[in-house]
Amino acid sequence: MRQALLGCSILVVALSGVECGSNSGGSSLLPGINGCTTFTNATSASASRTINFGGSFGNAYDQKCLAVAAGQSVTWNGSFSAHPLQPGLAPSQRGGADAGSPNNPIQGTNSGGSVTFTFATPGVYPYYCSAHQAQGMFGTVNVLGP
Repeated sequence: MRQALLGCSILVVALSGVECGSNSGGSSLLPGINGCTTFTNATSASASRTINFGGSFGNAYDQKCLAVAAGQSVTWNGSFSAHPLQPGLAPSQRGGADAGSPNNPIQGTNSGGSVTFTFATPGVYPYYCSAHQAQGMFGTVNVLGP
Protein backbone atom coordinates (compact mmCIF):
# COMPACT_ATOMS: atom_id res chain seq x y z
CA MET A 1 0.00 0.00 0.00
CA ARG A 2 2.77 2.46 0.92
CA GLN A 3 4.57 1.78 -2.36
CA ALA A 4 1.36 2.47 -4.34
CA LEU A 5 0.86 5.81 -2.51
CA LEU A 6 4.47 6.80 -3.14
CA GLY A 7 3.99 6.12 -6.85
CA CYS A 8 0.88 8.31 -6.89
CA SER A 9 2.76 11.11 -5.11
CA ILE A 10 5.47 11.08 -7.74
CA LEU A 11 2.85 11.20 -10.48
CA VAL A 12 1.08 14.15 -8.81
CA VAL A 13 4.35 16.05 -8.42
CA ALA A 14 5.29 15.37 -12.05
CA LEU A 15 1.91 16.53 -13.33
CA SER A 16 1.79 19.57 -11.07
CA GLY A 17 5.01 20.89 -12.61
CA VAL A 18 3.40 20.82 -16.04
CA GLU A 19 0.16 22.31 -14.81
CA CYS A 20 1.95 25.21 -13.11
CA GLY A 21 3.48 26.38 -16.36
CA SER A 22 7.08 25.53 -15.59
CA ASN A 23 7.95 25.09 -19.27
CA SER A 24 10.46 27.40 -20.92
CA GLY A 25 9.05 30.33 -22.86
CA GLY A 26 5.49 29.73 -21.65
CA SER A 27 3.17 32.20 -20.00
CA SER A 28 1.49 31.61 -16.68
CA LEU A 29 -1.24 33.73 -15.13
CA LEU A 30 0.34 37.00 -14.04
CA PRO A 31 -0.87 39.74 -11.68
CA GLY A 32 -2.23 42.99 -13.04
CA ILE A 33 -3.67 43.40 -16.51
CA ASN A 34 -1.58 41.45 -19.04
CA GLY A 35 1.11 41.11 -16.37
CA CYS A 36 1.51 44.85 -15.81
CA THR A 37 1.53 46.12 -12.23
CA THR A 38 4.25 48.76 -12.68
CA PHE A 39 4.79 50.92 -15.75
CA THR A 40 7.66 52.71 -17.47
CA ASN A 41 6.84 56.42 -17.16
CA ALA A 42 6.77 57.94 -20.65
CA THR A 43 4.70 61.02 -19.83
CA SER A 44 7.44 63.64 -20.30
CA ALA A 45 7.66 65.42 -23.66
CA SER A 46 11.08 63.86 -24.39
CA ALA A 47 10.17 60.28 -23.39
CA SER A 48 10.19 57.46 -25.92
CA ARG A 49 6.71 56.14 -26.53
CA THR A 50 7.78 53.47 -28.99
CA ILE A 51 7.23 49.76 -28.38
CA ASN A 52 9.55 47.61 -30.49
CA PHE A 53 9.04 43.88 -31.02
CA GLY A 54 10.19 40.97 -33.12
CA GLY A 55 13.65 40.93 -34.69
CA SER A 56 16.27 41.08 -31.93
CA PHE A 57 13.46 41.27 -29.33
CA GLY A 58 11.98 37.94 -30.42
CA ASN A 59 8.47 37.20 -29.17
CA ALA A 60 8.46 40.13 -26.73
CA TYR A 61 7.63 43.82 -26.50
CA ASP A 62 10.54 45.96 -25.31
CA GLN A 63 8.36 48.30 -23.21
CA LYS A 64 5.38 46.09 -22.50
CA CYS A 65 4.05 48.16 -19.55
CA LEU A 66 4.06 51.82 -20.55
CA ALA A 67 2.47 54.85 -18.84
CA VAL A 68 1.60 57.87 -20.99
CA ALA A 69 -0.42 61.05 -20.45
CA ALA A 70 -3.87 61.51 -21.95
CA GLY A 71 -3.50 62.89 -25.47
CA GLN A 72 -0.13 61.25 -26.13
CA SER A 73 0.52 58.66 -28.85
CA VAL A 74 2.33 55.32 -28.75
CA THR A 75 4.02 53.73 -31.77
CA TRP A 76 4.52 49.97 -32.24
CA ASN A 77 7.43 48.97 -34.55
CA GLY A 78 7.94 45.44 -35.89
CA SER A 79 6.52 42.92 -38.31
CA PHE A 80 2.76 42.76 -37.79
CA SER A 81 2.48 39.84 -40.24
CA ALA A 82 4.66 37.78 -37.86
CA HIS A 83 3.24 39.36 -34.69
CA PRO A 84 -0.41 40.42 -35.22
CA LEU A 85 -1.38 43.12 -32.72
CA GLN A 86 -4.74 42.79 -30.96
CA PRO A 87 -6.39 45.05 -28.37
CA GLY A 88 -7.52 43.60 -25.06
CA LEU A 89 -6.59 41.02 -22.50
CA ALA A 90 -4.42 38.16 -23.77
CA PRO A 91 -6.50 34.95 -23.76
CA SER A 92 -3.89 33.29 -21.50
CA GLN A 93 -4.45 35.92 -18.78
CA ARG A 94 -7.19 36.51 -16.18
CA GLY A 95 -9.89 39.14 -16.14
CA GLY A 96 -12.21 38.21 -18.96
CA ALA A 97 -12.35 39.56 -22.48
CA ASP A 98 -13.33 43.05 -21.29
CA ALA A 99 -10.50 43.57 -18.76
CA GLY A 100 -9.16 47.09 -19.00
CA SER A 101 -10.92 50.32 -19.88
CA PRO A 102 -13.65 50.53 -22.52
CA ASN A 103 -13.02 52.06 -25.96
CA ASN A 104 -9.46 50.79 -26.36
CA PRO A 105 -7.91 52.92 -29.18
CA ILE A 106 -5.56 50.07 -30.17
CA GLN A 107 -6.82 48.47 -33.37
CA GLY A 108 -6.08 44.95 -34.62
CA THR A 109 -3.15 45.15 -37.05
CA ASN A 110 -1.68 42.25 -39.06
CA SER A 111 0.33 43.95 -41.80
CA GLY A 112 2.98 46.63 -42.08
CA GLY A 113 5.84 47.55 -39.80
CA SER A 114 4.67 50.54 -37.78
CA VAL A 115 1.42 51.83 -36.33
CA THR A 116 0.62 54.71 -33.97
CA PHE A 117 -2.42 55.11 -31.73
CA THR A 118 -3.39 58.20 -29.74
CA PHE A 119 -4.72 57.68 -26.21
CA ALA A 120 -7.19 60.50 -25.56
CA THR A 121 -8.89 59.11 -22.45
CA PRO A 122 -7.29 58.07 -19.13
CA GLY A 123 -7.55 54.34 -18.54
CA VAL A 124 -5.78 51.01 -18.84
CA TYR A 125 -5.51 49.60 -22.36
CA PRO A 126 -4.16 46.04 -22.77
CA TYR A 127 -2.82 44.56 -26.00
CA TYR A 128 -1.23 41.31 -27.19
CA CYS A 129 0.28 39.41 -30.12
CA SER A 130 -2.34 36.90 -31.25
CA ALA A 131 0.36 34.49 -32.48
CA HIS A 132 2.56 34.53 -29.36
CA GLN A 133 0.41 35.63 -26.40
CA ALA A 134 0.71 32.17 -24.84
CA GLN A 135 4.48 32.77 -24.74
CA GLY A 136 4.04 36.04 -22.82
CA MET A 137 3.85 38.52 -25.70
CA PHE A 138 1.37 40.97 -24.22
CA GLY A 139 1.35 44.32 -22.43
CA THR A 140 -0.65 47.32 -21.29
CA VAL A 141 -0.67 51.07 -21.87
CA ASN A 142 -1.69 52.98 -18.72
CA VAL A 143 -3.03 56.41 -19.68
CA LEU A 144 -2.82 58.96 -16.86
CA GLY A 145 -5.21 61.87 -16.52
CA PRO A 146 -4.33 65.52 -15.99
